[in-house]
Amino acid sequence: MTVEERTAMVQRKMEQIKRQQLLRENRSKEKEANIELRRKIIIGEMFIEHFPIALQFTPGKSSDEDSQIFKRLDNYMGVLAECQQLYQKMEDVLMQQQ
Repeated sequence: MTVEERTAMVQRKMEQIKRQQLLRENRSKEKEANIELRRKIIIGEMFIEHFPIALQFTPGKSSDEDSQIFKRLDNYMGVLAECQQLYQKMEDVLMQQQ
């Protein structure tokens, strides 16, 4: 086998390794994205269970429209998060249940 043939073979092998590594990275990112989406769905379902009024908000056709529609709900959650005493109490209850 000539030097050129060996060099070409090594280059092909390195390209194959790079493709495999990229494929693994993409699969890992996709898996993480799926976990994140599932987490958001579960949290959303929990929120709706405790605050069913949230179901009265219907998404719009764009993110700008959604921002306007959900602004009141976002403000509500912001105020809830600012209430540190209530937030701490809720966190304590959550930790006790684990």
